[in-house]
Amino acid sequence: MDAHDDNNTHKTLWRWIPDVQNNFAARMDWTVQSYEEANHAPVIDRVTSAESIKPGEQVELNATATDPDGDNIYYHWWHYSDTVRYGSTY
Repeated sequence: MDAHDDNNTHKTLWRWIPDVQNNFAARMDWTVQSYEEANHAPVIDRVTSAESIKPGEQVELNATATDPDGDNIYYHWWHYSDTVRYGSTY
């Protein structure tokens, strides 16, 4: 879900802080744990989509990924409206 904040430009990344912190913690584990003990990020093998999409066109996204630790992988796609260019509509 897109963030609903108070339009403070310093908060644009706040929604991602838990993910950033988890990623940092995993990387720190790599420095003190064996490969087998530490958690690793999934490896995205392939993402397919259309190169150019016109407004109103339907888009189908497909991805293939594996996890080095054998953990389950959850895919979630959404329209991230924060990246819409000035004057664009969606």
